[in-house]
Amino acid sequence: MRSAPEKLTDVPRTTWLQTSMLIMGEVMGTGVLALPSAAARIGWVLSLCTVLLFAFCSSYSGSLLARVKNDFFEHAEGYADLAHATVGPRFGLFTRILIVTNWLLLLPYFMIATGASLEGLFFGAEGVCEYAWTLAAAGVMWLPSQFTTLTYISYLALPSTIAIIVALITILVAITAQASRPFGADTSAGIQPPPDKAGFEAFLAVFSALSSFVFAYQGQDMFCEIMQEMAQPREATKAVMTSYLAMSCTYTLSVVVAYGMDGAHVKGFLPEALGDGAAKAVVNLLVAFHIMVAFVLTANLVSKIFYALLFPSRPLASASTADTWQASFPVRLRWMAVQTSLLAFAYVIANLIPAFEAMQSLLGAMCAAPIVFGYPALFCVLAHRQHGRPLGALDTALCAVFLALFTPMFTVLGSIGAVLDMRDALQSATGPFSCHAA
Repeated sequence: MRSAPEKLTDVPRTTWLQTSMLIMGEVMGTGVLALPSAAARIGWVLSLCTVLLFAFCSSYSGSLLARVKNDFFEHAEGYADLAHATVGPRFGLFTRILIVTNWLLLLPYFMIATGASLEGLFFGAEGVCEYAWTLAAAGVMWLPSQFTTLTYISYLALPSTIAIIVALITILVAITAQASRPFGADTSAGIQPPPDKAGFEAFLAVFSALSSFVFAYQGQDMFCEIMQEMAQPREATKAVMTSYLAMSCTYTLSVVVAYGMDGAHVKGFLPEALGDGAAKAVVNLLVAFHIMVAFVLTANLVSKIFYALLFPSRPLASASTADTWQASFPVRLRWMAVQTSLLAFAYVIANLIPAFEAMQSLLGAMCAAPIVFGYPALFCVLAHRQHGRPLGALDTALCAVFLALFTPMFTVLGSIGAVLDMRDALQSATGPFSCHAA
């Protein structure tokens, strides 16, 4: 585990409310726009129970991380530090590689999604290829990526959260206005497996829908880094609870209205329900802005890791604490080089790998359950054991469920389902840097 860093009081730090905005800005991404489609596969009862259950589980795992960090390992800056402290250096290294790889492969995914939203904003401008839209996305992301602290990004997080909520409300109003059937006419209380699948594949299809809800709440792997920049880290639990309460309400609204009005015909990605016009342009602009902020936040955390490895003698904090612009310029120039390299990496990977979104689903399936359920419970159990503090009965029971049931179930079954999805996607995948202009 790293030694305790020097306390730099001049570095801008976030309040608990800004932290809750950062969490919502990172976690509540485009996943909310795909949940109604997942609900159509599992019906009313299971989908609404899943929204509430995973909201509780995710907020609880976030509070476990806050407790472990604040009570036992105050200077831990991430999952890797906690893994090192509770298990050992090899497990810490494995965790660091897992988390950084997950973040790195999220960046091309965000770039693809932003490019698609920009394309939707201009209604698929004639003659423009997909790689041009992702290049435009990279250009839009370059300037905000130059922020060196999460405090400045937190100022974007609030309008980003408002943007995705306004976009969702606009879509739901449009769906309600154009619905040809009464509410609930084409819905079901129970599970509706796909008609083209049977047996184990039908079960995996249902399980894939459940996994979509897990992915929509994922983000705990960034909580330690976000808490590290708080002015009062012991208020982290308040930030976690506030953000997940807001997200659960938003997810419930999305499922109830979109699934209730369109039923089994609900679009897999809700903006697709809009026809060309002002509403579609506004929605795609808002979604593009929201995804851009998620990209900037993720890239900031990745860049800090690479910056520390490449320039150990030039601490990044001096970019904010230097007395003059001339003193901070060399640090900011190095930061710009790291961020620009990450943008170039994301752009190339986004256009190079066929069926990248299917590969990202596989990575998400392999990482989501350990990140949401496994790691927080493991850290809590081992930290209490190391320090000789008994774990309460409720915590013991919940950690046991997280470790023995949820983690292996969602990791194994989710990964199998993602492999099958990748198999289907690769059959229709196009080549690297292909052009399918509108």
